[in-house]
Parts: sequence; structure tokens; C-alpha cells
Amino acid sequence: MAEVLEYAWNTPSWVELATPDIEESKRFYAELFGWGSYVLTNDRLGDYEVLTLDGPDGPEVAGMSQLADPVERPMWLFFFQTPDIETALKRVGEAGGQVLLEGVDVGDLGRMGTGQDPEGVEFGLWQPYRHQGAARVDEPGALAWIELAGADLEGASTFYSRALDWRVGALALEHLGERLEWTTEDGRPVASAVSGEEDPFWLPYFGVADCEAAVERAEAAGGRVLVEPGEGPSGRTSVIVDPHGARLVLVCRPPDPGRAREG
Repeated sequence: MAEVLEYAWNTPSWVELATPDIEESKRFYAELFGWGSYVLTNDRLGDYEVLTLDGPDGPEVAGMSQLADPVERPMWLFFFQTPDIETALKRVGEAGGQVLLEGVDVGDLGRMGTGQDPEGVEFGLWQPYRHQGAARVDEPGALAWIELAGADLEGASTFYSRALDWRVGALALEHLGERLEWTTEDGRPVASAVSGEEDPFWLPYFGVADCEAAVERAEAAGGRVLVEPGEGPSGRTSVIVDPHGARLVLVCRPPDPGRAREG
């Protein structure tokens, strides 16, 4: 896929892993996806690890930050593109969510804020200046899809439709419960959600060229397989956890040039 130059509003443009061990996580994802990295320093937010494809000078695909408390659960945080952080954060509160971090400039890269939905699931908002977001999507080693796992589908539908103008594009029954798919206002797929009994969390899907081979790399690097490779709505997928317990999905599918994150 060609370099992504801009993102549609209210679509995910960046993904970040909060981990208790930066160096160990860098090693694992380098072995799994071939990610390189470099450090971005900000006076207010401190050092931030930027993850790249094909070495430290390659296209940026994700970020990594240190958990403030090592006993906290590692998590993936998605940032949704917005033209105005303050307006977007106000909408989060009006929709029944909570603002965790008011808008703050990240140098000349952009302006960020974070919030929680009514079930306590955290997400970020990004108003771009110089940095639009990930330079690659929908290819091996890059973000391919996002899903809200374990959600109250009715409550999630109401909140994200109000906060991010998402629309429910499809609803289907699965053997483990219900699944819905969200679209942007103009009908392009943007995210999905599945019901469940555990606490909800955002789950990233990362592209791989061969699902079985990627699973072998993950296990060799210290990860663990939760769901063996199989066919699903997004392609051939496998759910894994990294050495610190952060969950992610490996997905093998043809590139989709119509994905909403292209802008």
C-alpha cells in the first residue's frame, strides 16, 4: 500500500502500546514484525518510542510508552483523528464518557487528548499538525483493523455514534456472541465490536504475510497463542499475547484500498 498522507476524521490514525518493559517489548515486536525504532523526546511528555518498518529510518507504524506503574495491565491505545481536540473532548463528555487528558501540544507534530468510554475503555484523540499518523496501514507489520472486545454492544453503539459520528453498518451473531461493525458517516468500515463477559478493551489487528509463520515467530519470541489460526470476518487470523500479556490479532488478507483510514 502507498504511504498514507492523511486520515479521515474520527478514524484511527495511530496505535500505541503501554508496556512495563520497553526494551523487552521492542525485542519481541522486532522479531515478530521486524520493527525498528527511534526515540522522540518531548519536554512535557518525556521520551517516546516510535516504531518503524524496515529499520529506524523506515515508515512509522506505531508507538510505545512506559507504563507509569509496572503492575498495570499492558494495553493498546488507539488515537482517532479530529480537526479540533477541544471540541472532540467536549463531545466525549456529552456522550457519557470521561476526559482523562485535556488537549496538549506534542511539539509541532500535533495536539493530543485522551478519554474513556462509559465502560472505562481508554482511547486517544489526535489533531494533526505535522504528523498525520501511521505512514503505512493494511500491510504486513502495520495496523489493519481495530476491534472493541467484550463490549456492551448497545452502550458502545450509542457512545461512539455520539462521540465520533460512527454508524452501525452490520450486526451478526457469532458462536461466541454478537458482532457489529461501525462505519464512518459516508459508509466506509472503521472498526468492529464483539460482545463478551470479560472487561472490554480495544484490540489491534496487525497485518502479516503468513498467519502460521507469524504465530511461530511469536511463540519463538516469547509470546503465547490464545486462538489458533482460522478463517474469520477479517481474513485468516490468530489471537496472541505478547510476553507481558498485551493481546493482539495477526491477520492475513489482501490489501483493501478502500479502508477508511486513508482519508
